[in-house]
Amino acid sequence: MRCEIIRDLLPLYCDDALSDVSKDEVEKHIAECDDCQKVYIDMKGQDIKLLTQEKDIAPMKKVKQKIRLSRVLLIAFVLAGLILGGAYELLCASPMLVSSDKITYDVSSYTANSVYSYFDDVNNRREELIVSKDADFTQDTFENAVYVDGEKLLDDSGEPVPATGTLYPGGVLRVSIHADNWLTAMKIDVDQTYSGEKVSATVGFRPCLPFRQDMNRISTENGMVWSSPLVNIGENSTLTIHCRDKDIVLDLYELSKDAE
Repeated sequence: MRCEIIRDLLPLYCDDALSDVSKDEVEKHIAECDDCQKVYIDMKGQDIKLLTQEKDIAPMKKVKQKIRLSRVLLIAFVLAGLILGGAYELLCASPMLVSSDKITYDVSSYTANSVYSYFDDVNNRREELIVSKDADFTQDTFENAVYVDGEKLLDDSGEPVPATGTLYPGGVLRVSIHADNWLTAMKIDVDQTYSGEKVSATVGFRPCLPFRQDMNRISTENGMVWSSPLVNIGENSTLTIHCRDKDIVLDLYELSKDAE
C-alpha cells in the first residue's frame, strides 16, 4: 500500500479498529517503511501520554470538587452566622427605636382639688392645705392672709395662713403612648428628672423578641402611660419621645393648662 493510505489507517490501527486483513497490511508496511514506522511510534506515544494525563487529571478533579464544595459550605456557614447574629442584635440585644410614624399618643388630665403650699415660720416647716378647685381663692398680701370663699383660712393652731405660699393645681397629667409593632414584646426606656417645678422626661420604644436577659424591662404591651402630678409641672417641662428618625417633644406645661 501507499504511505498516504497507511498513515490514514494508523489512527484506526492504534485504536484496534481495523479488520484483520487491513491490520496485516499496515503491519507489513510499517515493518518495511521507516517513515511510516516513525509516524506510528509518534502517534502511539501521544496516545500513551494522553492516557497518562487523563489518569492524573481525574483524581485532581475530585480534589478540586471537594475544595470547591468546602468553600461553598464555609461561605454558607459564615453568611448564616452573620444573618443570625444580626437578627439577634436587632431583635434581642440592641433593638432599634420605632420610627415617629409608628407613634400615637393621647393626653388626659384631671384635677380633684388644688394644693396651697406655704412655709410655716412658727414651726419652721412647709405646710400644704387642700383647697377645692371650684373655691374662690384670694391671697391678701397686705394683711398677709388667705381667703377661701370670703373666709379667712386658718391653720390647725387657729392662726391665719400666710399669703406667701403658692396655689398649685392638684391632680395628674397622663400621656398614653402607643407604638405600632408587629413583634411580641417591647423594650421601653424611661428616664425623668425633677428640678423644682420643671419635669424633663424621655421615653423610647424598642420592638424586640421576648427572650432577653433584662426581662424586667420588657413589656408585652405596645405602649405605656406616663403620668406626673400637675403640681410638679411648671414652665419648660417636657416629655420627649425618642424615635429612630426624629424626636417628638411634648410641652407638658401647655398641656397641663387644659386640665379639668
